Amino acid sequence: MTTESLSVEAVVSFLSPVDAGRLRPARDHRQYRPHLIVHDLDNERAAQDSEACDEGQCLGVSFSGDGRLLRPGVPYTVRLILLYHPAIDYGQLRPGATFSIREGPRTVGHGKVSRGVD
Repeated sequence: MTTESLSVEAVVSFLSPVDAGRLRPARDHRQYRPHLIVHDLDNERAAQDSEACDEGQCLGVSFSGDGRLLRPGVPYTVRLILLYHPAIDYGQLRPGATFSIREGPRTVGHGKVSRGVD
């Protein structure tokens, strides 16, 4: 297995524009490359104002699907490619871990890992 193929499976949901989310739906596609901030809180949105990206806690991922639209408020099962492994430690992304989806400084969604690295 090559390092480019390492991935996790997660259930994600995006925020609506009313909730400060994306203006247009994201796409489940390799070109969509947000950052994740893993946290141990039950409330996935609690990390919205976190400075974690500035502190080096962001994990770069790429969605790997066929390009389907990911509409706000709808849970989707997706596969996330771990872009910077092994240089970055993705060990936090184990089953049950919750995370925020970030685009730059903005939190646009949240998710939960359903299946670990493979």
